[in-house]
Amino acid sequence: MFLKRLLTGLFGGRPQRVTTPANPSARPSGETASTQPAARLKKADRDTRFDHSVLTVGSLRFIGQGVRSPNKRWVVGCSDRLPGMNHRLNERDGSAVLVDYLEDSVLARLTGLYRPMDAAVADDGTFVVNDANFGNQLSGEVQAFNSKGSKLFARKYKANVYNLGISKCGCYAVVQTANSDNQDGHLLELFDLQQGSPMFSRTPATGWADQYSFVVDDHGSLKHLTVIHKDIGRFSYSPEGEFLEARSYQKARLEKGAPEMRIHAAKEALKADPKNQELARELVDALDIALRELAGERTDHRATGMRVKGEALELMGRSSDALAAYEAAVKLNPRIGVAKRLVALKKRGP
Repeated sequence: MFLKRLLTGLFGGRPQRVTTPANPSARPSGETASTQPAARLKKADRDTRFDHSVLTVGSLRFIGQGVRSPNKRWVVGCSDRLPGMNHRLNERDGSAVLVDYLEDSVLARLTGLYRPMDAAVADDGTFVVNDANFGNQLSGEVQAFNSKGSKLFARKYKANVYNLGISKCGCYAVVQTANSDNQDGHLLELFDLQQGSPMFSRTPATGWADQYSFVVDDHGSLKHLTVIHKDIGRFSYSPEGEFLEARSYQKARLEKGAPEMRIHAAKEALKADPKNQELARELVDALDIALRELAGERTDHRATGMRVKGEALELMGRSSDALAAYEAAVKLNPRIGVAKRLVALKKRGP
C-alpha cells in the first residue's frame, strides 16, 4: 500500500498533466547539450537508463517501453500501468516521460493517460505519444509536445492507431490508423506540428507501412513523405497527399516479397485494369515466377495464381494457354470460379 500511494503521488491523479521537473543539469531546448557530463557518469550513477528498448527513471520509479531519437540524445518512455495497479482498468494511470539522455535529466513528464502504447521523438526533443483506450472500444489519441513539455497538437481517433512517426527536425508527424467502421479507420495523416494542423488525410495507397521518412529542404519545408515497406521498398507522397509512385509500387508488389503476396498483387492489378494487354503480359511473367517459388502445399494461392494467369492470357488472345491455366486452377480448387469461362473457351475452340 505504501508503494502504491508513493507511485500515485509521483505520477499525479486522473487529469492529464505535463510537468517540467526542476533539474540543474537540464538545458533550455535551444542550447546544445554537452556530452561530457553524461560520458563521465558511471552506469550505476545514472538516474535514467535505456537498455533493450526499456527506459527506467530511478527518481520517478518509472519503467516503460522507450524510443530514442536519431541523434541518440532524447528518449521517450511510455508506461501504461503502474506496478500493483492492474485492477484500475478504467483509470488514467498511464504516463510518459521525455529524457535528455546525454545529460541524464528528465525534461517533461506527462501523466493522466489511459494507455500510452507508442511514441516517437525528434532530434530537437519534440515528441508524439499514442494514448490508447481500454476495453473493446476502438479509439486513441495522438498528442505532440516540444522538449519543454508544451503541447503542440492533439488528435482523437475513433480507431486504433497502428503506428506513427516524426521527422528528425520535429516539424512533421505522421499517423496511420487501423481498420474501423467509421471515418477514422484506415487513414494516413500528415501533420505540421509547428502550425498544429493537418497537411493531408487519406486512405493509404500502399496499405500499412512499417516505417516513415521525411525529406525536408534546407528551409525546413517538407518535400515529400516516404512510407517504407520492409519487403518491397520505399514510396513517396507529396506534402498535399498525392501518391507519387503508383507505377513503382505496382511493379515492386509484383516482383518483391512473398510469392503469395505477389499473386494477390497480380489479381488486384488485373481487376483494376481488366482491358490492359500490356499489363496482362507483365502479369503473366510475374505470375510464372511467383508460382515457381510458391510452396507446394499452398494449393489455395496456386489456384488463384492459375486463375489470374488464365484471365491475363485470355486478354492477350492466347485462348489455348488460358484454357490450360483455367483447367489447372479447377483441378486445384473446383470452386475457383472459372467454370463459365472454361465452357466458353472450349466452345470457341483453338
